[in-house]
Amino acid sequence: MGFFIKDLHEQIKEIYMQKKETEKLTLYRGQRMSIIDFEKLKNYQGGRFSFNCFLSTSRDRDISFLFADSARQKSNTVGILFTIEIDPSISTIPYASLKDISYYSKKQNAEEEILFSMHTIYRIGHIKQIDNNFWEVNLVLTNDNDVQLKLLTAHAREELGGADEKHALVPLLFKIGELKKAEEIAFALIQSTSELNLNDTMYYSFLSRTGEIRYNHSAALLYYEKALNIQENHPISNHSHLAATYMNTALAYVSMGDYAKALSFYEKAKTMQEEILPPIHPDLATCYNNISKTYSSKGQYKVALSFSEKVRHIREKNLPSNHYSLSSCYDQIALIYEKMGEYSTALLFYEKALNITQKLVPKNYHDIGTQYNNIGMTYYEMKDYSMALSYYKKALQNHKQSHFEVSSSVATVNNNMGLAYNLMEDLSKALLYHNTALDIIEKILPSSHPNVGIVYNNIGLDYYYMKDYSASIEYYKKSI
Repeated sequence: MGFFIKDLHEQIKEIYMQKKETEKLTLYRGQRMSIIDFEKLKNYQGGRFSFNCFLSTSRDRDISFLFADSARQKSNTVGILFTIEIDPSISTIPYASLKDISYYSKKQNAEEEILFSMHTIYRIGHIKQIDNNFWEVNLVLTNDNDVQLKLLTAHAREELGGADEKHALVPLLFKIGELKKAEEIAFALIQSTSELNLNDTMYYSFLSRTGEIRYNHSAALLYYEKALNIQENHPISNHSHLAATYMNTALAYVSMGDYAKALSFYEKAKTMQEEILPPIHPDLATCYNNISKTYSSKGQYKVALSFSEKVRHIREKNLPSNHYSLSSCYDQIALIYEKMGEYSTALLFYEKALNITQKLVPKNYHDIGTQYNNIGMTYYEMKDYSMALSYYKKALQNHKQSHFEVSSSVATVNNNMGLAYNLMEDLSKALLYHNTALDIIEKILPSSHPNVGIVYNNIGLDYYYMKDYSASIEYYKKSI
């Protein structure tokens, strides 16, 4: 397929150079789009947009197509007429008229269509309604030297670890959630390379991460060990990459519950980063944050808090006061204070985190629901069950608005509400919410997952206080 696309690009480029177009063009494309995708498009007005298709020189033809096609379409779509403006004096992106060269041009009443090369990017201009359920979207072909596009491209490359063309495909597939494809390609590239260099160790890293996501932590560790074997023994090893592999190895051990080994690898990463980075570098904050979470999982809350305070110091120095990373930092500090039993201080930090998040994201963003749940849990620990329930209800409302009705977060909130109602001796409501939590969690987790057992136990507790001992024993057995 790559051979075909490259050949097509070269032909389009050749035609473009021969014609030396100077006239401005306005082209059209009529197509259906889901309402959800169209709302996303409207939100990115002024941003950049890419799509590859045949463009027509006839506006009337494409509007007719939309109206004719609308009768066959579902109600959850809208008709879009893309109007594309081309100025050859600004852009040098190649395109070709297919009027006299395509197979279909020989047919009677053939359309005159234009085809652009694969890398064509447009800026989204005005969007206006032209009829009921029909919209016009103006697109402008970008300049090759478009500053914003160059910044976006540079940022994308940075997010992919600065990988070159050869190494970029695996992290790109991983980023867009195509884990199986990323895994297959990474494995094939490792198998086809006789001697792996430092850049190639990233394949092991991504294989490790796909293994982690599939709960295959031993496989993840195997790949991390292979990456470390190359990086640690290479004379010009990149220390930042080595520190990152130490961090990833530690995360794998955390997932396995082996906190001692995790901390030993975090310590290696910390020592290396403290040697090569300035004291308020963001990467150090990430390392300290992971160490804090690990000590917290071990129940060593004072040590965890000391590392979280380091994170707070770095982020408050580097970031504006309403930055999202500060919100997550305050959340972590609040959680530690909650576990230490210092509930008023925990609520103070939870409120600071919530205030930042509410300023940055829409009201229906699911992170707000998670923060409501955290505050509710703190009130629960303070035995203020009515306040706990009020925040749990806010969390559920948020998750409903953000279409997260079937998720571990929603199951957690329902489970927490059940516990609160149980202690308030409203057992029918307690059982209702615990059963709702069970319905959700059974859909998203394997039947042997510990969290399923926790909900079984809570249902057993509800039946116990209802004096239905046979049902109680049945759920306790399931929990065990």
